[in-house]
Amino acid sequence: MHYDCYYLKINQGEVRAALQKMGRNKAVGPDQIPIEAWRCLENKGVKWLTCLFNKIFSSAEMLKEWRLSKVIPIYKNKGDAQACSNYRGIKLLSHTMKLWKRVIEIRLRREARVLENQFDFMSERSTTEEIHLLRSLMKKYRERQRDLHIAFLDLEKAYDSVTRELVWRTLIDKGTPRRYLRVIRDMYEGAKTYVRTTVRNTKFFPVEVGLHQGSAISPYLFTLILDELSRGIQENISWCMIFTDDIVLIAESAEGLNKRLESWRKALEDNGLRVSREKTGYLRCEFGISGRINEDVAHRIRACWVKWRAASGVLCDRRIPLKLKGKFYKVAIRPAMMTMVDMILNGVFRVVLEVDSIIDKMGEERLRWFGHVKRRPQTAPVRRVEALLVDEARGRGRPKLRWEDRLKMDMKELLLFEDMTSDRNALRDRIRSSRSLCLIASPRLEISIVKKPNVRASEA
Repeated sequence: MHYDCYYLKINQGEVRAALQKMGRNKAVGPDQIPIEAWRCLENKGVKWLTCLFNKIFSSAEMLKEWRLSKVIPIYKNKGDAQACSNYRGIKLLSHTMKLWKRVIEIRLRREARVLENQFDFMSERSTTEEIHLLRSLMKKYRERQRDLHIAFLDLEKAYDSVTRELVWRTLIDKGTPRRYLRVIRDMYEGAKTYVRTTVRNTKFFPVEVGLHQGSAISPYLFTLILDELSRGIQENISWCMIFTDDIVLIAESAEGLNKRLESWRKALEDNGLRVSREKTGYLRCEFGISGRINEDVAHRIRACWVKWRAASGVLCDRRIPLKLKGKFYKVAIRPAMMTMVDMILNGVFRVVLEVDSIIDKMGEERLRWFGHVKRRPQTAPVRRVEALLVDEARGRGRPKLRWEDRLKMDMKELLLFEDMTSDRNALRDRIRSSRSLCLIASPRLEISIVKKPNVRASEA
């Protein structure tokens, strides 16, 4: 525990670092002051904010104007439009207050730590690592023809269900210094909001439960709460993974999985959190019973076609230059798919629009991710799954194509070696240069238009 940070004043470097982490072009709160205003003031603004934040830090009392917010209900585009549950409330807070919370959130991370099972809002961890870890585990069990039981949990109204007493108790159990506890308590005292509708605005009403939506410190507070509630039932990283309020539990038997599910349900519901019985989506990725990725590929194809149809007005407009259409495709359509582009663009159109084949793009992304995994230390969760051994012999027949097999083919094609992954920039440049050489060596596509003769049925 870092008690040396307890009495330290907030310096300009902390404010500047927090300012860099703030998002851009966000809707303003009731005070109508955007974060861009403080960026334009540069050093003068940082100096003034540092002085203000130190006064708040010493007195543990925010400005009264910062306690006000407004909520805008946004329809989720599904279900009955008259049902309140089908709307997501977006809370707009003061940007200056969000910057203050960001400064405290950075300090709180040094005071209160969480277990490595949590991947969201944690440095050097990501959703992609969690997906890679889960798929690697499924692949190992599929190769050995062993059963693997997986359960996906989602919490209902996670932020809104947290009581303030649970927040304070968690911070105390984590050993948070009293100064930070007082400051965080002050952030929630006297909070009021109103709802903006198409008809009129409601009156201000107090907010006495839940974490603030849109606050910089709320995600980490919820992470601390979930970590403390499940500290006694979390297992090793390969068998329990958490992404904010999404939880995946893995076991080798159905009985063991049911037992763990009951332990999690009891630990969460005893403290006011409820497990959703309906939502089972996890990490924006589809996992099939067979352990293969066919369902995920089909899901991404459907998502791409939705983007394609929505952008048909731009891509089919003859007044828009082809090069601009190519850039639009790279930014808006290809990220939604990343599985197949040959069903949308043939080789001729790829040359005209100056975009790469999705096969080449997928190979490039595979090699980049391979380099990221190899650069991680051996103690990282994404590397530890490589050493996991499954006690069964492989079945008869040809083994399924693995991710590692596909990587070896990519590296052989581009003349790459595993020791090149240590330098990220050098690996990226080598992939691009090797890909360019392969394109130059391949035969060029000749664009030709053949007009078919119009043959009448009577002449035929």
